[in-house]
Amino acid sequence: MEHSSTYTAEIATASQLDMFHYFYHGFYQQWAPELKFFLISLMPFPSFSIELAEFVSGSENALRILNEASSIGSFVIKEESSYKLRPLLRKFLKWKVENNYSIEEQNKLYHRGGLYYETQDNLEKALFYYKKANAFEDISRLLIENAKKHVGTAHYYETREYYFSLSNELIQQSPVLMSGMSLLHSLLLQVEQSEHWYAELSDYAKKQPYNSESKTEAEIRCAYLDIALPHRNHDNIIPLIKSASSFLIKRGKHFPEFSATSNLPSIMNGGLDFCEWSKRDRELAIIMKTPLKMVLGNYFPGLVDIALAESLYEKSYSRQDASLAYEITELLNNGYALAATNGKIEMCFVATFVMVKIHISHNCPQTALELIIAFRKKVIEEHALQLLPNLDAAMVWLQLVTGEKPDSRLPSAESWLVHDAPDENDTFCVLDRFRYMVKVRVYMVMGKYAQAIALIERLNVYFERYHRTYFWMENQLLKAITQYRLLIPTWPETLEKALLKTQEYHFTKIISMKGIAILPLLEQARNFGLNKDYYDIILQDTKNLSVAFPDYLKEHIHLREPLTPTEQTILQLMCRNTKSADICELCGFTYNTLKYHNKNIYRKLGVSSRIEAVKAAIASNLCQI
Repeated sequence: MEHSSTYTAEIATASQLDMFHYFYHGFYQQWAPELKFFLISLMPFPSFSIELAEFVSGSENALRILNEASSIGSFVIKEESSYKLRPLLRKFLKWKVENNYSIEEQNKLYHRGGLYYETQDNLEKALFYYKKANAFEDISRLLIENAKKHVGTAHYYETREYYFSLSNELIQQSPVLMSGMSLLHSLLLQVEQSEHWYAELSDYAKKQPYNSESKTEAEIRCAYLDIALPHRNHDNIIPLIKSASSFLIKRGKHFPEFSATSNLPSIMNGGLDFCEWSKRDRELAIIMKTPLKMVLGNYFPGLVDIALAESLYEKSYSRQDASLAYEITELLNNGYALAATNGKIEMCFVATFVMVKIHISHNCPQTALELIIAFRKKVIEEHALQLLPNLDAAMVWLQLVTGEKPDSRLPSAESWLVHDAPDENDTFCVLDRFRYMVKVRVYMVMGKYAQAIALIERLNVYFERYHRTYFWMENQLLKAITQYRLLIPTWPETLEKALLKTQEYHFTKIISMKGIAILPLLEQARNFGLNKDYYDIILQDTKNLSVAFPDYLKEHIHLREPLTPTEQTILQLMCRNTKSADICELCGFTYNTLKYHNKNIYRKLGVSSRIEAVKAAIASNLCQI
């Protein structure tokens, strides 16, 4: 006779209820009132610190009570720096609360959690517990305060479910919320919804009394969005900034927080795309200082020097141009000092990363490594944790470039891909663009070309739609490399479009920093209609980087199955350019036998010809020549 090992939901529920009654009569009734209240206060939290326990329970004796709970049973689990209630005990306490506490009393339990996390500036957890407490006024208040921040520090993406839970009526009462909703939708590639809330904000401003605070606030928010909305075409960014500056001076007001970097290690390619600005970088560095200072406020110190240095670096190509190298370094150091003393650490991040790339260009990888590790320490000491996701991605990039074995102080590419890289298949967020681009490189290094090309195409839609020119060029270069390795015949067309665009801005580093990965493609690009001088510059600079870092984005062939000793011998002879007849003579077999072995070699390498087999063997270190 068969016995089923499964139980119905009714049986499981009844068993759990029996267990709860056992807990109640066997333990709970014997506990002191202080212990009961203390543990019930901690029921809402999967884990907790002593500080949290004292806050939500109102007791100054949290540690003593926890020790008491541990002495009468294994009800509390001690972890490294926190505690947690046993899962079954927590379920029992939740059942007890739901059956014996009023809704108001239950809400108070969760509301204390919201208050605690608000004092800790943990917006996401504060919102979570306020929502559990049905404290919608507190949710609205926190979201309004959050929407006053710039996109680099405001947790728009992480808190989107709370913004989306607000009613339209509530949002339409607040210029700050309407501005925040417009930004949030833009970050999520929802352009129509973003423009809808911009229009709502604009209509709100028109309906307010003349010279009223509400009208001024709404007008300032509109002017802010004119510059800050990611999806807007910012080819006319200079007149927009000048107009906004004049508007603020006339009103005697200041903009909300405005970051030019969005926590990315770039100004030219940060919050906005400044490719057009780069064409007149020296001129604009002079005439735009005052308007930028008015618009950016505390985010201005150091910006002009660092932005000019970054622009000059992107267009530099000769290690022998000592005067230009000195000027770039001087600008970076000056900008860093201004930002560190009077501005924001976000600017220091840009200066550091440009300096890292300069050290890489000069074949000083150890100096670059020490510089970025020292800056990460500074970020942690100053609690600028919003920079860590992009900073860690930059460190992965550095590891890929140098080809060194993972330093214990650096996150390995494989670990980063699994644990920290953003998931483009979840909700796509434009703030993760730098990390997405690093992820493409990791895919390429790991030979995951299908995943790389899928992400490249996904990014291409965003870059084109949002007019991110620099990122578009870089994405196209990586696409051409990937197509080349996948033997897709349209790679020259992809590369040509990218190079013609980089030539328009005279950018060189965006190409040469791809090193050995792009060199074989460039060597075939002489007839792409490029200016001869520009072509010679990028080719030579790429060769220099290829010699310095021969493993960057190096193609790795993963054999479908191992080569036999005979096939290995034949492949070595192919790499030495040995003729087929000579291979047959050396190996002692007929031409038909050679064709049979060649077919197997091509299949295992994933190629279709002798030329491709040699190319794959060289790229994968299978050739011993």
